[in-house]
Amino acid sequence: MIRIYIDTNLLEINLAPHPEEERAMMALRDRVLAGEAQIVTSAVITREVDAARDPSVRADLLRNASAVEKIAADERVLGFSNVEGAHGTMVVNPIVSDVQDEGVYGQLRRLGLDQRDAQHVAQAISSGSDVFLTRDEKTILRHATKIEAAFPIKLRKPSVLESELSSGAVT
Repeated sequence: MIRIYIDTNLLEINLAPHPEEERAMMALRDRVLAGEAQIVTSAVITREVDAARDPSVRADLLRNASAVEKIAADERVLGFSNVEGAHGTMVVNPIVSDVQDEGVYGQLRRLGLDQRDAQHVAQAISSGSDVFLTRDEKTILRHATKIEAAFPIKLRKPSVLESELSSGAVT
C-alpha cells in the first residue's frame, strides 16, 4: 500500500479550479477505498487553514481537513512554560515543534523550502510517507529533484502520481 501525504492545496475546496488535479484526487481516493493507498496529512494543515481570512472559506477548509487522516505524533514537545499565580495556582503550557525531526526540517530549509512547506515535507518524510502530493510547482515541486535525492520520498502532483500508478511505474 502506498502512503500519500497531501498538502493543503489539495483539500477538496481548493481543487475546484483545477479539474485535472480534482479528477486525479478522485481516482486516488478510489485507490484508498480499494485498499491500495492511504492518504494522510498532519496538524500543519490546520495551522495553514487557520490563516484563511474568509470565515466561510476557513470553515470549508477545516471541514475538508478534518476528513483526512492525521499522522500520529506529528508534534514534538520541546519543554514547558510554567507561570505561578499569586494564590498558589500554576499554568503549564507545552512548548511544541510542528516537526518530528528538526534535522530533516533544517535540511529541507537549506534545499530551498520555506518554513511551512519544509514543515509539511518533513512531516511526510518522518511519518514514512512514500509520496508528498501537492499542486505547488513554484515553491515545492521545483525542488523535487534535490529533495528526492536526499530523502526516500517522491514529490508529485496528483495527476502525475495517478498516471504513474495507472501505468505501474509506482507501486
